[in-house]
Amino acid sequence: MVVENAASVPARKKVGFTSSNMLADWGLAAAVFAGVTAIRLFVVHLLADAKGIPLDRVLTRWDAVHYIGVANGGYFENMDPNALDGYQARLAFFPLFPLLLRTVREVTGLDFLGAALLVNAIAGTAMVAAVIAIARYMGAGTWGAAAAGVLLAGAPMSLTYNMPYTEALFAAFAYWALWAMLSHRWVLAGGLVFFTCLTRITGVDLWLVFFIAVIVYALKDWRAWLGVVLSPLGMVAYLLFANSYTADVGGYFGLQEKGWGSAFDFGVASLDFLSWAFNRNSDSWLIVVGLAMIVAALSVVLTFRKVPWLVWLFAAGVTANVLLSDGTITSRPRLLLPAIICLLPLAIGAARSFDRLRLALLAVSWVVFGAVISVHPLIATVWAI
Repeated sequence: MVVENAASVPARKKVGFTSSNMLADWGLAAAVFAGVTAIRLFVVHLLADAKGIPLDRVLTRWDAVHYIGVANGGYFENMDPNALDGYQARLAFFPLFPLLLRTVREVTGLDFLGAALLVNAIAGTAMVAAVIAIARYMGAGTWGAAAAGVLLAGAPMSLTYNMPYTEALFAAFAYWALWAMLSHRWVLAGGLVFFTCLTRITGVDLWLVFFIAVIVYALKDWRAWLGVVLSPLGMVAYLLFANSYTADVGGYFGLQEKGWGSAFDFGVASLDFLSWAFNRNSDSWLIVVGLAMIVAALSVVLTFRKVPWLVWLFAAGVTANVLLSDGTITSRPRLLLPAIICLLPLAIGAARSFDRLRLALLAVSWVVFGAVISVHPLIATVWAI
């Protein structure tokens, strides 16, 4: 049995989850995400404009091309004749986000970038609301909850929360699923895990946390176990679908290894990269990548028993999944974004330690720093994110 410390005592015993409280926190989340986005995009625009690069081009690089391609023509139509491996490359990307892009575009008439901005504005607000709910669970007041939202929304590589990427959608589903587990709302948790698993393959990390949570808290609850069984089925169905078209390269996971070199190697590639980046290379982005990997690992270790254990386990799972695998190393700061939730005690502590003016200056500085780090690989390097 897991022993919980003070940080993981259910806050619903200390903080009432009334509808008015939740409504106010959703309003706070919308304000935080909108404010952070405005600052971030302003900084990104200034830096991109200085290099003669339009903002829309910055926001639609790398994987955004694939998500827009799937949204526009599905996995098999409207293929770029110069695209590597054609539809097989597209099949690496899970279907929920591009389906949302296509639906929003058809309903609103927006182009795909506009649809992505709208989808991510909603998902980003939901993500921050979930972080605020978890911070409340940990006993945070309003300023602590707001600081927690800024910590997540303004982190380095958080520009992907505005791009046609899955970061905001994935985090929104995952964080609300964690809150549902902490609150022992098993049916809700199962539904949210289902949608998380339809967004990205790393939804499996959340499913494992859900499985463990049910063993610990709901061993005899048939509804919880039904959620455990049903929640990964969307992911399984998509993997079977993708495998049927990629058998010649070893199925979905063979495709990942062929196209992106992605395979579990117990951290060998990570250690090799760190040795190379810090000893034989001075490329600024590669140094940032190496530092992000080290900071992520240290953050998980140092926050053990500082956050609710389910939250910590999710952050640890995501970090292990990224650092113990090979693949596109330069995408790791982005892939590690969900794990930053383990740093909530820093945000809550800052809100308690600083006066409002200093806290606001710290928050703005964090968002600007995150924006500068986010845009650097998109305008100044050739490295994929």
